[in-house]
Amino acid sequence: MKTSKILLSTFVIAFLFLCGCNKDEVKRNNVENKSQLGFIDSYELPTVDPQNVQEAKQLFYPMFEAFMTTQYEYLLGNTDVPYWKKYYNDENDSDSLKIRLDRHLASIRKYGIEYTSYSTKFVDVELITDYEYETFVDISDSVVIFRDVVELYSIPSSDGANEEGGMLYDIVLIKTLSGWKIDSFVNVEDGISRWGEYPTDLVVMSVVHRFDSIRSELTTYSRYLAQSYAYLYYNSPNTSVWCNYSNYSGGDCTNFVSQCLYAGGWTFLNDGSFCSSGSWYHNGAGYCSNNTTPKNYSCSWTQADDLYDFLYASNRVAPACYSASSLDIGDIVQMYNSSGTAIQHSTLVTVTGTVPKVTFRNRDPNPPKKDYPISSFNNSLVYWKLEDSFWFVKLT
Repeated sequence: MKTSKILLSTFVIAFLFLCGCNKDEVKRNNVENKSQLGFIDSYELPTVDPQNVQEAKQLFYPMFEAFMTTQYEYLLGNTDVPYWKKYYNDENDSDSLKIRLDRHLASIRKYGIEYTSYSTKFVDVELITDYEYETFVDISDSVVIFRDVVELYSIPSSDGANEEGGMLYDIVLIKTLSGWKIDSFVNVEDGISRWGEYPTDLVVMSVVHRFDSIRSELTTYSRYLAQSYAYLYYNSPNTSVWCNYSNYSGGDCTNFVSQCLYAGGWTFLNDGSFCSSGSWYHNGAGYCSNNTTPKNYSCSWTQADDLYDFLYASNRVAPACYSASSLDIGDIVQMYNSSGTAIQHSTLVTVTGTVPKVTFRNRDPNPPKKDYPISSFNNSLVYWKLEDSFWFVKLT
């Protein structure tokens, strides 16, 4: 699957320019190797809270450009200081960024290439292309999420070439004591790194219902998006977007796993029968009751046994049996009831290993769990290894 993901990432960059990416706008920002270290050093982290989407863009797009500027300055050799740490909330990931930049430099220097200048500018995706989606921004207490924001960049090099294009990003910002910081900043195409093929942590997907025309289309399952969503909401349900069924007899476990799958890129299916193995959907917050016609959600979205049936019949699961140690982040582990006659619990794999760990929600008063070892379950388990990509039919 690695090759296909890299090709998809390359396609996104090329597609943006084929559909109207303005190269003049990229070049207009070129700094011609004039050091921007003074700008970086004097830049103050935003501390105010944006009240709407436009304010968020005005506040954070310059921050994204400053963050990328720290990387370009490093690549050009204007500094060996990892100034990007100022903007990053995650110390470990900021260290891994240096590793990726160093590897990228080593790879181009093997051919005697050096970068000579750069430009960077962040814009809404709908401003530069006629593609059918737009930049989305979710604003909540202490968290702001950007999805499908574009960096227009240009990096001329000593061999006369000019690497330029438009790169799609998903970005999460966290409010800290020193101001807003970047918690995740990654390429949309399943975490393929800008600086070589080195995976990064992935951002929580902005949960927005966006369906275009009906057509068959390939989608990619972003495992780390699902994991990030699980970590963010396992102990604090996302009731602004989805329903919370922890007070219901069946509990909230399968509803929560379904949300994680949706955050990872899974798409709704509705074959016209809400309790069939061909339907998986939910109309979201405000539609928590199913005493309606048509039904507000499928049985597979909220019921563990029905999710089992959906997974068994779908093309989203690898058609083979797997051991626990082969499970990846974003895979599913389900548990039988004590008699072994029905599935009663659904969980998401969030830590891999010989004994994987899962994250899940429960029925009240049973507490939710983060990174819970599956060896602690008493009943028989079912392991679902999910496909990295699959074909689906988009809904209107």
